[in-house]
Amino acid sequence: MMKLVVSLGLVIALPLVASAELLREEPKPGALPEGVHAYVDDGTCPSGQVKQLTGGSRTTKRQRTCVSFETMRAQEAAPAAAPVRWTAVQSLEKGEIVYCDASDLAYRRIEIQNNVLTATSDVGSTFTIRNISKALKSNGSGRLVLTMKNSGKKVFFDIDAGRGPRKIRVELEGGVFLWTPR
Repeated sequence: MMKLVVSLGLVIALPLVASAELLREEPKPGALPEGVHAYVDDGTCPSGQVKQLTGGSRTTKRQRTCVSFETMRAQEAAPAAAPVRWTAVQSLEKGEIVYCDASDLAYRRIEIQNNVLTATSDVGSTFTIRNISKALKSNGSGRLVLTMKNSGKKVFFDIDAGRGPRKIRVELEGGVFLWTPR
């Protein structure tokens, strides 16, 4: 019976945290799901602004920024974007293949959802880039940069304009790959 009560408490608490309700203090770690916004008026932001939190995960920190009340209302009024998914054909645009198995990676499954771009190859390797809205322009184009955990090398993703399936150029260690929607 105790487990049921705790579970119901979590189900009730999460929608309150995820809404545009103005909180007096930050939710406890783990209470704000990844990518979900919460707004806190705890006096840390300038007058006329409120702290916007974006939930993190076990591997990414919670993001904090000050926004105006108008921005808060506009962001909460905007409908959640539906996920965009497509399969892209990968081709070498210029340079040479310098990493293992690159010649075998013919396709990428691309998904953009909740401010995250995920690209999974046909052999299972995955690129995940979070908080992409900061780098994208209003027309959907922009450059995303990912630093590889194991090597510290940067991978650049240049995304063409649009809202749905579109071309992405990937610059990695001297080679430029083109991911073209099929």
